[in-house]
Amino acid sequence: ARHQASIWVPHLEGKWLKRNAQRVCLGHYPCPEIGKPAKGKVPKALKKAVTVELTDMNISMISKSSNLDPAHVNYLMPHPAKFKLVWSKTGGEQNLYVWRPVPPSADFHELGMVTTTTAEPPPLNCVRCVTKGWLCPSATKPKLVWEDSGTG
Repeated sequence: ARHQASIWVPHLEGKWLKRNAQRVCLGHYPCPEIGKPAKGKVPKALKKAVTVELTDMNISMISKSSNLDPAHVNYLMPHPAKFKLVWSKTGGEQNLYVWRPVPPSADFHELGMVTTTTAEPPPLNCVRCVTKGWLCPSATKPKLVWEDSGTG
């Protein structure tokens, strides 16, 4: 490849005082460089594009929400039923496998991809799907972060 890139998993840990919220992962995000993204190098919009924070606005942020228990979160944003391998690159310094989450029903949609370094599918609980009623077409065009021409 003529350019290097890295792929990152979103940080889902919330602030200890914000107990009325839960972050969920919608996919992994690419960075057009190797190593930990330098502060300000990964646009905030990209980081936010792969996470959603569910917040119970009816209680104080220091109170733990009973509406954000696993049953409620799984109902609103379930894990995929399985993963489908959509691309892989083996050889070189590190193998890379890119997986598309397969939603549990037609009522949900995946918004991102998940990556692994082995041919084993990722764990189902690493990403969530979104109900189609929450979605609308994006006005933002996709941006190429990396391509594998010249890698053989």
